[in-house]
Amino acid sequence: MTENNRLPKEIADVVLNIAKDFSPDKIYLFSNKSGPNGITAGFKLCVIIDCEDPDEIQREIYRSIDCEVPYDIVLYTPEEWSELTKRKGSFAQKVFETGALVHE
Repeated sequence: MTENNRLPKEIADVVLNIAKDFSPDKIYLFSNKSGPNGITAGFKLCVIIDCEDPDEIQREIYRSIDCEVPYDIVLYTPEEWSELTKRKGSFAQKVFETGALVHE
């Protein structure tokens, strides 16, 4: 696991729980919104996980991991991630190039 000690607690807790409960290959943080007071107002994670039904895993993450801060998950299988990160202009490529790898 990469170091999460620089992440806000809410984000680090969600990343840790996803890592513990779902064993993803990687997790990227690609959006972290803060309010005027500097407190996290919302965040988005990209989760790469080997699974048969990504939609079901995404629903299960939302059902099982509660967070007081709103968050979104974008989920890719390793095959999708590998293909789409090579495709110029794809969302996956943007996440790969600009997101922060927070779990590996």
